[in-house]
Amino acid sequence: MLSRTSTVDETKFNHVVAVLDEDSAQKVATIISSPPPTNKYDALKDRLTKRCGLSDLERAQRLLHLQGLGDLRPSELLTQMQTIRGKMDLENLFKAIFLEQLPEDVRVNLASSSKPLEDIAHEADDMVQSKSPRGFVTAVGTSKTKKSFCYYHDRFGKKARKCIAPCSFRPRLNEVIIDEDSTTENH
Repeated sequence: MLSRTSTVDETKFNHVVAVLDEDSAQKVATIISSPPPTNKYDALKDRLTKRCGLSDLERAQRLLHLQGLGDLRPSELLTQMQTIRGKMDLENLFKAIFLEQLPEDVRVNLASSSKPLEDIAHEADDMVQSKSPRGFVTAVGTSKTKKSFCYYHDRFGKKARKCIAPCSFRPRLNEVIIDEDSTTENH
């Protein structure tokens, strides 16, 4: 005789399997065809989450590159951000912010690392230093940092009327951006 717990587990498992689309079902085919004797639903849920869900790094990237408020109310934006964050801890968000600051080739090499952030930073030090024969020493005032502007800011600078993320353009604090089409003179 089956216990109530195993009957509930079996029922939940069967309900999920019944509503899976073909693509998702293929991703969990081994669990569907030969489920574990107990905790079938949990095994299916875990496998679906791993195969179809976003990694913490992908979640952090999405949070870092949100398009702003747009047509949403602030409370809707917060709900969207919380949904993207899921159960990700802040350490992973911090890791994504750190990796975002590194040169692309270094970032690609370190993005999948599961090491502590301090160790990743030391590996990044070694990678960056090995690319530069002089190490980290540069003359003050002579280094040019490469800005990653979007097409519009690259072409039109502070007069750009559009911006596409990711874009690092920021007007200087002492610059006032005036929309020339909206200014009128009152005499």
